[in-house]
Amino acid sequence: MVMKKPGGAALYLQIAEEIRKDLFKLSYGEQIPSESELMEQYNVSRGTVRQAVSVLVNSGYLYKMLGKGTYRGNGIQSYDIVNKIPTFTQSILLSGNVPTISDVKLQTCKADERIAEYLCVPLGKEVWKLSRYRGTQNQKATCYVVAYILKEKIPDLKAEDLELSIIEMLMKKFGIQISSTSNNISAVTADEALSEEIGIEQGEVLLAADFVARDSDARPFLYDRSYNWDHNYRYNIESKYVLKEAENH
Repeated sequence: MVMKKPGGAALYLQIAEEIRKDLFKLSYGEQIPSESELMEQYNVSRGTVRQAVSVLVNSGYLYKMLGKGTYRGNGIQSYDIVNKIPTFTQSILLSGNVPTISDVKLQTCKADERIAEYLCVPLGKEVWKLSRYRGTQNQKATCYVVAYILKEKIPDLKAEDLELSIIEMLMKKFGIQISSTSNNISAVTADEALSEEIGIEQGEVLLAADFVARDSDARPFLYDRSYNWDHNYRYNIESKYVLKEAENH
């Protein structure tokens, strides 16, 4: 049985990691236990099992055959032609580790010049400010992330709505369709306010990533800015073609 740890990885990610470890006992293409069997094995709900399996399917560790079951994959993501910067969660999962989230806080703030530019709103407009720290089970937090979200898009947002992935929260909990995203990566130095917030030396160089999501009307509604002070962390931008497992079995 897997127990959820306060401040650690979401339960479904803990289950996903346990299933992933068990995959080494299977051969490529061998079927894994059914949803009901996994529910009984880990003493969790069907929804948790489905989320865990979905993570492993998206990471290529599993593939599904409609009406037949779920099988061990080869660990390669099922993309068509892809040019992308992986999210923090995706990067950690692909490295074989388990991402964590802690100190999630929800406040309101007034849009400064950068927020106003990215969200296309007037200066001073009140928006949600959703902050959190990210790390892994094997390493303390090395990333501080702040999302600025239009309040009219999610007027009843709560801090507890965010379990791990903000994109998953937006799409699954609030049913928001994302039409496009954009990324910008740069090196920045920590100013006084940021150094006090995350406890690092003022002037230290950080990797900053700006992520903007647009809704079905192509209007930006989410601006997510992350600061990473792990100097061993790298963004890998890849373009590759891989046949989808489910379509070729």
